[in-house]
Amino acid sequence: MASTSIFPDEIMTEILLKLPVKSILRCKTLSKHHNSLIHSQFFIRRHLSLGRLNDKSIVSPIQGSVHLFDRRGGHIEVLQVQSPFADESSNYHGHVVYDPVEGLYLVIEPMKDRFAVWNPSTREHLLLPPVPSEENSSDTGIRDLQCFAYGFGYDDITNDYKFVLISEDVDVVAPNAKSFNIFSVSKGEWRSIEGWSGVVPLHINFGIGVFVHGACHWEYASSGRPGFTILAFDMLTESHRFIALPTVGDEYVWSDAFIVSFNGCLGLVNEQIENRVENNMTVLFSSFDVWVMAEYGVTESWKILHRILLSDGIGGRYLGIVRGRFYIRKGDGCMVSYDLYSKDEERYDILDTEVRSLLPYEESLVRIIKSVY
Repeated sequence: MASTSIFPDEIMTEILLKLPVKSILRCKTLSKHHNSLIHSQFFIRRHLSLGRLNDKSIVSPIQGSVHLFDRRGGHIEVLQVQSPFADESSNYHGHVVYDPVEGLYLVIEPMKDRFAVWNPSTREHLLLPPVPSEENSSDTGIRDLQCFAYGFGYDDITNDYKFVLISEDVDVVAPNAKSFNIFSVSKGEWRSIEGWSGVVPLHINFGIGVFVHGACHWEYASSGRPGFTILAFDMLTESHRFIALPTVGDEYVWSDAFIVSFNGCLGLVNEQIENRVENNMTVLFSSFDVWVMAEYGVTESWKILHRILLSDGIGGRYLGIVRGRFYIRKGDGCMVSYDLYSKDEERYDILDTEVRSLLPYEESLVRIIKSVY
């Protein structure tokens, strides 16, 4: 169909790319040609490549509605979204939202093992079907799984978004036998591949994998050695490997660590707590070390980017790293952020609810087709 625009498609594309997502979506109604242009893979990928930054973050609660936090404006507003789960109310009570992959967020209802992929910019979501049964299994058609780790990522070779569920079949003879269950968004189907035996997961960061360098990463402990290591699952090859932690002395303690993605690099946040006696009083000191793997897969490239020390006796809870700022919720109820480059500190006295995490808010035009299962 010929374009009805007074501008050539090349110029119209550049004009549309300068608009926010909300305005771009309104332009779909101008004509069928505009609608086709905006929904084209070329336009969507161009829009993603611009990587527009903003100062907004998604506040993922332990209970209640999802909120949007504006750092510059210093305020929080409810993000009006419909629950992906049709039998629930319009809020996210009991749901967990995880880090975005190209503007798509994974939403999990842990108590019922229900999963959805959600785009808050377009208000679309995809409800994932249950993991299908294996051949000759029970008549329910759903496998009896113990799910303990999840991941969501993107395969840029096949242009496919994939959800990964690491599970243990409760009726498997081999002890601790794990499997990777993979849902392909483009194909709309599950498949399962063998994992391994004898590895026990550490339920750190709520069992969710961090997507960076084309792979999801989890913190895992082996039954054969003390401490933990990093499990990586490659979205393209659909194979797993283990990545070693930084080499440190015996005096360094990995007490409560979280895997993070920092500026496209694999990272770690390690919290250490110590009680010290000062002036005949016990004072709580807590510190957060931010580690970054400068060269992916090279153990020697681990380095501490920043150490945040809290010595006010009230401690803090790690919430996330967004746009180069490190966020914690302090014991007095406020939220504080630290710039990991300039080291400046900002305080926000606005949180009146229990917060699970703070996530980057990424606008995206990536389409998610609604499905009912």
